[in-house]
Amino acid sequence: MQIAMLLYNNMTALDAIGPYDVLSRIPGATVRWVAAEVGPIRTDAGLGLIADYQLDDVPRPDVLLVPGGKQGEVLRNERVLSWVRAVHQQTRYTTSVCTGSLILGAAGILKGVKATTHWYVHPNSDVMAHGQYGSGWCAMAKS
Repeated sequence: MQIAMLLYNNMTALDAIGPYDVLSRIPGATVRWVAAEVGPIRTDAGLGLIADYQLDDVPRPDVLLVPGGKQGEVLRNERVLSWVRAVHQQTRYTTSVCTGSLILGAAGILKGVKATTHWYVHPNSDVMAHGQYGSGWCAMAKS
């Protein structure tokens, strides 16, 4: 099972490191640190993480995990959003932590599905407008 963790500048480290620590221990799982470009990423707290793969290197992950953070720039990066849309078509699970759902929303894959995000993000924001805003956590089978 291939798990793609999307990295981007100003992301929250815990939103990727926590899930990584759990998911990397699944027998047979490989976790790919993916970003628009290979190289260092700075988190919202200044921690450096390394993206070992660029988007085109990971075209068919079984799982996509998008961490939260301060998305600003990535929400306008059509290359990243196109990749999210493309891989979502064949992932077994597409998931996010916290405000990572804003990236899924910006990619257009939350249309008509229940989604949630951090409490400070207004549920009627442009990004969440196409989803059904919930609180806490949401689980939904892919069709």
